[in-house]
Amino acid sequence: MQPLSTDDEWLMLGSDGLFDVFSKDELVNFAQRWLETHPRATLCNALVDEAQKRNSKDNVTCMVVFLAYHPGVSGSDSHHSTSHGDPKK
Repeated sequence: MQPLSTDDEWLMLGSDGLFDVFSKDELVNFAQRWLETHPRATLCNALVDEAQKRNSKDNVTCMVVFLAYHPGVSGSDSHHSTSHGDPKK
């Protein structure tokens, strides 16, 4: 476990379907690149879509909590989540 710092911009939570096909570093790099050119509100869907493209065999859930408000950033609400797969599993 690592404590949050004032430099942390977001926190990502996900199911094993996401972490089965992404390493932690890959997730961070993907998210940082995505957020450079896309609204925050689209990040979870993009991660779930990419996990499916990588043939994740499990249900995929993603939630990103943005820790600080950044004026001028599209989709600046505090969190977004998305899920795909059978919720009964």
